[in-house]
Amino acid sequence: MFQQSRHGQHHRIVLIDPLPAWVLRRFSEDDLPATLQIVGHKHEYAPLGESIASPNLVLLGMDEPSQDHIGLLQDIRRRWPAIGITILVPSLKPHDFLLLFALGVQGYLPWESQFEDIMAALSVVATGGWVGGSRIIPQLLGLGAARHSHDVLTPTELAVIVCIAEDQSNDEISQVLGMSTKTVERHISNLLRKTSARSRVGLTRWWLNYTMKHH
Repeated sequence: MFQQSRHGQHHRIVLIDPLPAWVLRRFSEDDLPATLQIVGHKHEYAPLGESIASPNLVLLGMDEPSQDHIGLLQDIRRRWPAIGITILVPSLKPHDFLLLFALGVQGYLPWESQFEDIMAALSVVATGGWVGGSRIIPQLLGLGAARHSHDVLTPTELAVIVCIAEDQSNDEISQVLGMSTKTVERHISNLLRKTSARSRVGLTRWWLNYTMKHH
């Protein structure tokens, strides 16, 4: 599941509580692949500590996003800009998801996720991928009534851009959102026009910048 990093080194993960006890138990046993090493374990309110040796992954548990979590994520991103962040959370409101997305969280998993699913998600995040955001798509589509008239994107366009950030193909997006691939293509064309982006990568970057400015 876990391959060596692009520099031939092991992946290094920091665990940040609160995490489910059974997850911590599995991490403490001999269930980790040889290419994954735990380099830190802390509580959400404890300082990061200077002794943590250059991790490239973080697994963070949270009851619900708070200002403390925002500050922690900002500190993590400031200290290790290229780190891959995955969270375990019981539920996630659309606006909270957008904020976490803007802060660079790449993995979004339910609190009750199986250990194997957690490891699979970490493997995706370790390679720069995104996972788990699609499960909140139905709620994102319901944001229309709460959006302001000056907002640039429609709720459907917002859902499409989240799928794009997870590297989903047009066919996959059409299945998630229940629309034809031609409709997906039309939304992407509108997104490119509205944002002046030139590619799917550019759309993701635009959305990250936009959400950072509006939260």
